[in-house]
Amino acid sequence: MKFLVILSVLVVVLAIVLTLAYQRADRETIAAAEFRFGSGYQQASLSKGVTAYKMAGHDDDPVVIIVHGATLGSVAYQAYVPPLVAAGYRV
Repeated sequence: MKFLVILSVLVVVLAIVLTLAYQRADRETIAAAEFRFGSGYQQASLSKGVTAYKMAGHDDDPVVIIVHGATLGSVAYQAYVPPLVAAGYRV
């Protein structure tokens, strides 16, 4: 019984420490506005804000749109662009 109490306290303390460390971590290395400036991205005003985008390929090619998720920025998908353009798509 004493072992379970000590284990429970350790788990709670560990959860608190990890939560505080996560909250204090600076996960963003650059602001979105700073990234867009000079990045080659174009901007489009939408009803809920602004989005940035890049286009590659020829205007007459079929279009492929790559939309990144919340956890990965568009930089993570840049390697997909050259093969798609080489295959005849506008990305």
